[in-house]
Amino acid sequence: MITEDIIKSYLWRDVIRRAFSPSSLSEQNSWMIQYCKSLKDFWQIDSYPPNPFNNNLISGRIPSERDLGISFDYCIFNTSKFNIKFLFDPNDTIGIMWTHDVDENYFSFPEQVFLAKANLGKEALKSKNITKNLMEAVVDGLICHPKSHQHIDHPVDSHTIRIGGGIDNPYLFLFHLRYQLCPFKEIRNQERERLVNLFFDAITQNSVVTISNLMKCPHNEVVS
Repeated sequence: MITEDIIKSYLWRDVIRRAFSPSSLSEQNSWMIQYCKSLKDFWQIDSYPPNPFNNNLISGRIPSERDLGISFDYCIFNTSKFNIKFLFDPNDTIGIMWTHDVDENYFSFPEQVFLAKANLGKEALKSKNITKNLMEAVVDGLICHPKSHQHIDHPVDSHTIRIGGGIDNPYLFLFHLRYQLCPFKEIRNQERERLVNLFFDAITQNSVVTISNLMKCPHNEVVS
């Protein structure tokens, strides 16, 4: 029997596959470059963050969002090994608050293996089974309101910021931060609706989620 939880599980896997799994090095670079470009309009900051540096790994710094005073460094070795360092004062190494670190050498529950073994994806992802409500639940769990998360109490006490604690995909984690660190409630609400529609259409129509459409700002044109 295909239950709603089973449908959401396969939707969850398919969203990650379509939007947050760039394969080749050139795709990964393109994903990160367009990600950085998108932040200027999405956060409404004064300038574009610098493009990532690539030397056997993808690394760089996202400067402070203006209202929070929080910057972060990212270092992606591969899709299963990366770290994000959150900085309170990016000019002072003592300003490192914490690091989100994913280490591929340690075991985690292989839910993807079980989904593949169950072999229910084709049935679960039939268009008739997918509703906007189910897609909303998946978008919230992945990006907007992860079940497991931390709140920032300092330098700004805002419980609308939820940093997901169990995200082990670097591109999903960075995109999640794009949403969480946006200081404008209206833009965040528009983005949530946009993502629900984007992923709903892509999965029900079996179409590609391009990087440019993924990085589109809800109040703007597609990032070029």
